[in-house]
Amino acid sequence: MALFAVWRALFAADPGGEMAGLTWEQMKAYLFVAFLAGTLLSSFTDGQVALRVLDGSVAIDLLRPIDYQVARFAETIGYLVGELLVVAVMGSVLLLAFGGMPLPDPTQAGLFLLSLLAMVSLKFALVYLVGLACFWTGNFHGLSMSRIAITNILSGALVPIARYPDWLRTSPRPCSANWPG
Repeated sequence: MALFAVWRALFAADPGGEMAGLTWEQMKAYLFVAFLAGTLLSSFTDGQVALRVLDGSVAIDLLRPIDYQVARFAETIGYLVGELLVVAVMGSVLLLAFGGMPLPDPTQAGLFLLSLLAMVSLKFALVYLVGLACFWTGNFHGLSMSRIAITNILSGALVPIARYPDWLRTSPRPCSANWPG
């Protein structure tokens, strides 16, 4: 909600009504998508893995006849249902508080849902690794906060990627482009 308020104030201070090529209506949609992606698989997954590592119950989990990572992913999918409900309620409150947002066309909505599915497995891998890092650090909160900060900055959740400096916004050419032949 704080990001919505900050960006609303920035747009109100700008007489042109456009920043980084986005109108306020588009920025609200951008912030909502960033909120949705950032909230899913955030607190339960890495916390559960880390707590199992820190209290030693991971040893019993590893003795069970099911793959540890598969079990954690299944657990994550269970939490995902609850997180989707929380995101729906909180997102509705945000949209009502800030005047709604334009709806995407069906093709865009379908592509967004596909990317959201891909994001679930990618984000699970990241939080799983952070949870397992507790084997070496013995600390969870610092690792989790670092993961959140890095992913928020690099994903464009705090500031649209279009506002990044050129050296951070553009990707280098693929390595194969430098190969002879």
